[in-house]
Amino acid sequence: MPILNDIIDWVQDKPKFWQVAVERLIRNNHLSESDISELQEICKSETGILKKQFDEVNFDELKAMADNSNSSKNVVLTKILNIENINALSSESTLEFSPNGLTVAQW
Repeated sequence: MPILNDIIDWVQDKPKFWQVAVERLIRNNHLSESDISELQEICKSETGILKKQFDEVNFDELKAMADNSNSSKNVVLTKILNIENINALSSESTLEFSPNGLTVAQW
C-alpha cells in the first residue's frame, strides 16, 4: 500500500479543511493561493463563522488515484524547520536528520 493511502486513512477523521488540504496536495502537489483562501473559508464554515457549502472529499476515489500512481520513490525526511509552538524548540531551530534516512516504527 502506498504511503499516500496511509495519509488518506489518517486524515479521514480530521477536520474537513485538513481533508480538503490533503486531497489537493495529493492531486496537485502544492496549494495555490486560491486553495489557501478556500481552506480558510472551509475552516470558518466548520466553526460556524461563515455559511459556505463545499464538496466533501471522496476518499475511495482518492485512494484509487493513489493506488494507480506509478511513483515508487521512498519518502525521505531530511530536516524540519520553521518550528512553531513545540516545547523547548526555538522557531529558528532546524532539526536535521541523517541523509541516509530516518527509521520510524509503528507500535
